[in-house]
Amino acid sequence: MTFYTLQVTSEMAELTYVLSWFESICSPQLTVTDFQQLEIVIAEAFTNTVKYAHGHLSSATPIVLDLLLDRDWVEIRLWDQGKPFDFDRYLHQELQQTSPEQSLRQHGHRGLLLMKRLTDDLFYEQSQHHQNCL
Repeated sequence: MTFYTLQVTSEMAELTYVLSWFESICSPQLTVTDFQQLEIVIAEAFTNTVKYAHGHLSSATPIVLDLLLDRDWVEIRLWDQGKPFDFDRYLHQELQQTSPEQSLRQHGHRGLLLMKRLTDDLFYEQSQHHQNCL
């Protein structure tokens, strides 16, 4: 297993750097489909963090991405410092109210649904140090 970490600021412009970092590590090691799906997941997670979790914080607030890469799996952790929310309840409500076809036509509020559908497991928790990990 190999571990990588990246820290960036809470600015939307950092997304290009985040995706470039991910590509340099994972593109040679993943299938095209897996790479593209995880790239979407990272873009959605980062965008949601900047817009919602850190929207009320300084743009200098760090976002940390951890990437664990093994021969058979990839684990991505995105750490933020925003206010926690009830991830399970929100996701459950969205899954109950939105069919896959509707979610493709829906504008906004579909990032978590998309991440859920593109990953094997999607978790969200708050650490002891008041950071959130998706």
